[in-house]
This record gives sequence, structure tokens and C-alpha cells, in this order.
Amino acid sequence: YGMIFSLKSFVNRLSPTVSKEGFLSYKTSAYRLNFFETVSKLKLILNTDTETSQSEIRELLSGIYRDIYVEYAVKSPMVVPGEMITSNLFRTKLVQYVQSSHIYKAN
Repeated sequence: YGMIFSLKSFVNRLSPTVSKEGFLSYKTSAYRLNFFETVSKLKLILNTDTETSQSEIRELLSGIYRDIYVEYAVKSPMVVPGEMITSNLFRTKLVQYVQSSHIYKAN
């Protein structure tokens, strides 16, 4: 979390008016670290290859939040806000959702 906070702060200092989204990703020669923050300040981070477009990744992260996190974490009485999600159902649905995405590439 510290690295993401530092990157967001750095981006905002360099260009505070660049966009309303702020920091979205960090790209290296080997991978792209993608960042998605909800209105409620929940942060999702996903490492991907460098070839996939940011709009496709943002769509996937938005879907993970909407279709997986809200349905299997927020609505679950077993999940305590602010604590690690240990639900096997949540993990299973998350893996299925990501693997069913057209941007998922198995090794």
C-alpha cells in the first residue's frame, strides 16, 4: 500500500490537473501495475502484461468490484469490513471471473 500511496502522491504533485482519475497504472518493461479506486476508497491492484489496453483493464477491475466484491464480500454477513477476505466462494468467483475475461492469458 505504501508504494501505491507514494505513486499517487507523486503523480498528483507532477500534474494535479491531468485527469480526475489520477494514478491509473505504472508500466515497466515486464509488467503493468494497474490501480483502481472506488468512491468508497477501496483499492484494487492488478498486475498484467504490458500489451493489454488500460481501458480493458479498467473494465475488468470495475467488473471485479461490481460483480465479485459487492456480491460476495459486501453482501456477505461473514465478511468483516477492513479485514482480509477469507471466503473460498469469493476466491473461486474471482478466479472464474478473471479467467473468463477475454484479456486473460494462461501460461
